[in-house]
Amino acid sequence: MGRQFELRNQHTVFILGAGFSRLRGLPLISDFALRMRDAAIWCERNGREIEARSIFEVLRFRLEAASAAYRISLDLENIEELFSLASAGSPDITSDVRIAIAATLNYCESAEAHPQVRFDYKSNRELQVLCPQGGDSVDTDIYPVLLRKLLGSRGEEQASFVSFNYDLVLEGAFKALGLQWNYFINDEGKVGGYPLLKLHGSMNWGAGDGLVEQYESYEDLRNSGQELSIVPPTWNKVLSPTLVNVWRKANQIISTATNIVVIGFSMPSTDLHFKYLLASGTRNNVSLRKIVFVDPSDALSARAGLIFNTREIANNKVLFLKKRIEDAFFLGPHEGSQKYTLRRDVDILY
Repeated sequence: MGRQFELRNQHTVFILGAGFSRLRGLPLISDFALRMRDAAIWCERNGREIEARSIFEVLRFRLEAASAAYRISLDLENIEELFSLASAGSPDITSDVRIAIAATLNYCESAEAHPQVRFDYKSNRELQVLCPQGGDSVDTDIYPVLLRKLLGSRGEEQASFVSFNYDLVLEGAFKALGLQWNYFINDEGKVGGYPLLKLHGSMNWGAGDGLVEQYESYEDLRNSGQELSIVPPTWNKVLSPTLVNVWRKANQIISTATNIVVIGFSMPSTDLHFKYLLASGTRNNVSLRKIVFVDPSDALSARAGLIFNTREIANNKVLFLKKRIEDAFFLGPHEGSQKYTLRRDVDILY
């Protein structure tokens, strides 16, 4: 009788939420609305009228929606609740919501400096691609170093990424390391590359004629005039055929995971898809050893208790590392400087 499952010995699946990109200056759910207001002014000053108009449309909706909060408990500063309300009552604003999200992320990327890390070149030879000139110590962007440390010596068959983020922080880290990634969009996917499955779309994906067109950057997408292919964070997510394929691939990858490391994802109540993605993906998984959550929130373990069997938590099959991702790998930033340094006693996440 044929085997109905795939057995793996080494395959780590990293699931990334907004907390992964926070160090780059990108907003969390809690402060997204505030940063969106800043982005509106920035777009106006830089002649980006379409994006400014979309943000002001979303802010206008938020002002009009305030009356709903008198009768129903709503936090309209929480964009998941605000966008969920828009999805339910004002579907015409959906395009403005997409543009407002991307413009806000683009503003934050432009407004914040890249965090730096200093490390000794001689004792970190795996990072030599970041410092081709050599030297005793090197200062470089922190995310390529973080990615290299997450990957360790894993090849493309041993590490995969599932992301709820729209930003291009991880792609930038792959580029800096000279590594390839694979979105698996349009149901074909290029050959090779670390799987990077962006479940809600990406800032560099354009909605073409039934297919998603991939651009090098958000600026390239803006200049193309194509509509963004992203799904706003709401309870009512409508997935395009392309994203259905991406979710299907994520399900397949999770089904072969030996370890799942969830970084900076708080499991919000509006994202029930996550619960069922894990349930479906692990249903036929005989390789899974543990699931590790990397997040400083105390509320995360309580939310996890509503999703995972308490037996799994009690048996340390579901673990919680209550740290920000940079605290697990770096020291700093140091006083008077924005630079971090590599830790020697790195916490093992997998």
